[in-house]
Amino acid sequence: MENIRMEFEGASGTVIIGENGTRSPTFYINGLSENKEAIVMASIFVNGTNTTFNPRYKNEKEIWFTRNGVRPPAVPKCGFEGKQCPPDFITTYLLWVIIAGVILLICILGCIAGFIVAVLNKRAETARLNELWQIPFTSLEVVANKEKTTSHRSLQSSVASNKFSVDGKCESRNYAYFLYQNEPIAALKHEIRINLDAKDGAAFRMMRQIENENVNRFVGICMDGPQMLSVWRYCSRGSINDVIMKGAIIMDNFFVVSLLKDIANGISFIHHSFLECHGYITAKCCVVSDRWQVKVSDYGIDKLRIADKRTHRDLLWTAPEILRSSNSGKSKEADIYSFGIICAQVVTQSPPWDLDNRKEDPEELIYMIKKGGHNAPRPPLDVQENGDVNQALVRLKIFTMIWLIL
Repeated sequence: MENIRMEFEGASGTVIIGENGTRSPTFYINGLSENKEAIVMASIFVNGTNTTFNPRYKNEKEIWFTRNGVRPPAVPKCGFEGKQCPPDFITTYLLWVIIAGVILLICILGCIAGFIVAVLNKRAETARLNELWQIPFTSLEVVANKEKTTSHRSLQSSVASNKFSVDGKCESRNYAYFLYQNEPIAALKHEIRINLDAKDGAAFRMMRQIENENVNRFVGICMDGPQMLSVWRYCSRGSINDVIMKGAIIMDNFFVVSLLKDIANGISFIHHSFLECHGYITAKCCVVSDRWQVKVSDYGIDKLRIADKRTHRDLLWTAPEILRSSNSGKSKEADIYSFGIICAQVVTQSPPWDLDNRKEDPEELIYMIKKGGHNAPRPPLDVQENGDVNQALVRLKIFTMIWLIL
């Protein structure tokens, strides 16, 4: 038996016979390459208690190409019997997941509830503010005229009673006069009844908040009466046009400048506000308070006035470019033109364009203004020789600038 141990080359490679006459085995691991070719991937040589592993590959990824080049674990994730799986996230943190879910649900419901409450509060606040400018017709109190023997001038000068301030004020083609919440108001009539949208409501709410000593206070809109009415604070001395036509007040230079300064301040405020411009400025919408302070009125209601019928006399303050326009446009420049006509009217203390002394009637005059040209008409600035207003006022820079515009 001593000579039985040997080593020689056989058909399959080196053959080793041990001392006990047994062969030391060599195992070959065969497989298919990525190209489907048979290859020897490795060999394992066993010599007694020693084992030698001889890889035949350069990179392990060549063997496990079917598993994206990753060797499978020696022990399965859940063990060979499937009983060693690690607990999943839900199982491990179920209680925390439930607590977090409840908190998240409460937060979501809280956000939804908060959003709903905010929307409802916003709507309620909007409705409350809309109620301020939406005036029911039943809340307008018609004031009966006083006896004819009562002096209208004395009633205007009385400040002891709000009711007396509108007594004797006759309803006209454009205006009606009422008491609203025990305050006298002037209601401008509108020809058609239109639907107001949210944008109009927002504008009216902002108009309600306007506070300026030369801008007349907007009270609201009456939509449920026989006519749609825009409601304004009543000024007891009427409009600039009324004051001039009555001729009961003696105006000197200081008084004229004071009146025109008030109008200019009111127009400037409107031009620098969200309204941007007025569009319908006339001597009739410049109202005078009992303290002889002029306030610009009838602003911000273009949508209501678009269908109102305007006579040729109403158009005497309108700029030529607006008269020539097919639609009822407005601009700051047109407002300045209208202010220039009012300036001429106040300085001369006469009707607009001195109609009483012109040969043209209002219709012919409007045609001439609209036509324009080199000989476009301009209102006269001839002051009364025996009056308190002198030519020095006419030569002021403001009138020169306005005249260049006209």
